[in-house]
Amino acid sequence: EIQGLSMVATFVGSVWAYTLLSLHRHREILVVSLAAFALTVALTATLASADGARGAAIATAVSEYAFVLMLGVAVYATGLRPAINLQALSRSLVAVALAAATLAIPGVPDILRIFAALGVYAVALLVLRAVPREILDQIPRLS
Repeated sequence: EIQGLSMVATFVGSVWAYTLLSLHRHREILVVSLAAFALTVALTATLASADGARGAAIATAVSEYAFVLMLGVAVYATGLRPAINLQALSRSLVAVALAAATLAIPGVPDILRIFAALGVYAVALLVLRAVPREILDQIPRLS
């Protein structure tokens, strides 16, 4: 559960990392990766000894967010200023909230709650028009 929170960071991190890769900023990727690795080792050693598996999970989740933050700083240091569509972001956050609400349904097996959350999230993104037109255009039409 704790490490599940880092999935958002992993998604964003992959975008930043591929951005740096496409700009041939290999040195920045290496430096950020080594710094994140060192942070992961230090935090995991400290928190795992203090709180076992829970501490290790917290350490890796925190390290993942630190990694993404460092990647983002590296991208901004290149001079790029990615455009952020605040309308799409707010719609996506509404979809996330709706999906997260399904996880609070009591008495339902975890696997069913996950599938319900995924389904609600997907439908909410479509209904709220938070899916970019370019992606929708790639979906084959049934004819």
